[in-house]
Amino acid sequence: MIGVSMRCYSWCVVGAGPAGIAVVGNLIDAGIPASDIVWVDPKFAVGDIGDKWFRVQGNSKVKGFMAFFNACKSYRFDKAPLFKIHSINPERSCRLCHLLPPLEWITEQLISQVSVLRTTVRHLSRENSRWKISCGENEIQACKVVLATGAEPKTLPLSIPTIPLADVLNDKLIRNQELHDDTIAVFGSSHSAMVALENLMKTRVKKVINFYRNPTKYAVYMDDYVLFDNTGLKEHAALWAKTNIDGKLPKRVERVHCDDSAWDEKVKQCTKAVYCIGFAPRTDIKIIDIPYPVNYNPYNGIIAQGLFGTGVGFPNLVTDPFGYQEWNVGVGKFMNYIQQVLPIWLKY
Repeated sequence: MIGVSMRCYSWCVVGAGPAGIAVVGNLIDAGIPASDIVWVDPKFAVGDIGDKWFRVQGNSKVKGFMAFFNACKSYRFDKAPLFKIHSINPERSCRLCHLLPPLEWITEQLISQVSVLRTTVRHLSRENSRWKISCGENEIQACKVVLATGAEPKTLPLSIPTIPLADVLNDKLIRNQELHDDTIAVFGSSHSAMVALENLMKTRVKKVINFYRNPTKYAVYMDDYVLFDNTGLKEHAALWAKTNIDGKLPKRVERVHCDDSAWDEKVKQCTKAVYCIGFAPRTDIKIIDIPYPVNYNPYNGIIAQGLFGTGVGFPNLVTDPFGYQEWNVGVGKFMNYIQQVLPIWLKY
C-alpha cells in the first residue's frame, strides 16, 4: 500500500535490508495489522547487499538462506517462482547476488501489504508518548520504531588513499582498476579481509601487505553449535585462507603483525589502503536526546521506550558454551534474533 497519511502508526520500521525485511514479516505474522505498519527506506532494494555486497562470496550455507525466505507466512514464498538459488547445493555457500532476486520478490510482497514511505529518516523525537519521524518534508508518528539502518566499514586515521571496501570486495570492479604500481595495505584478518586478499591477487597489483592483530580463526562445526560462528572463517574464505595464508603465502603478499617493529615503516610503503576491521552503526539519523554511539541493550535490542535496533548496526551479543562472546551477524541470524526478541518488543 504505497502512500502514507499523517496518522499515528503502531510500528515504523526504518531500513529495507534483510533485518528490516525480517522485522516487517514477523510483525505481520505476530498479528499486527499491516495497515498499522509503516516501512521507510529510500530504495527498497535489499539494503547494502543490493547496493554494495552483492558480489561477496557468503559465509553461510544456502539452506540457511532458504530458511530465511520461508520463515514468515507474510513473505508468501510458497507462491514465489524458482530462482537461481534453488539450484545451488543447499550445503554450500553462494555469492550474495543470488539472494537478491528472492529478497526483492519478498520485499514486493510486503510492500503490497504495509504502508510505505520511499525516503530517508532525518530525525526521531519523542513527543506525547509517541515517536515523531521526520523525513525531510514528511513527518509521521509511530508508537514504536525499529531501526534496521545498517552500518559503515570502520577505517583508521592514516594518510593513505583508501579503496572503499565495497570496491575491493567486488571482484569484477577491482579487477578493472589500475593497480600494477601500487602497494596496497589490507588491514584485518576477518572474512572480508580474506575476500579482499583473494580479489587483489587476481589483479596486477604490485604488492599487498596484510596488517593484522589476530591470527586467522576458523569456525568449528560441532553437533549442536558452531564454535567461532561469527569471528571464524567459513566456506570459500576459509578454504582460501588455509591454502594461502596458513599454507603457502602468495609471492606478492606480505603479512605484518601489529606488534612488529617494522609496522610503521611498512605502512609508509603503501600507496593505498583497504580496511577490513569491522563496521560502525550509521549515524545519519539524529535521535533527539540520545547521542551517538547509541547505547542499546545488546541482548534484546532495546534503545529506549518504544525504540529498538537490529541488524548489523545493532547486533546482538551471544555467548558460546565456553563463555566466549561474539557479535551475532548474518541474514539467518537476524531472523532468529528478531523471532526471539519480538515478544519483548510487543510488550515493552
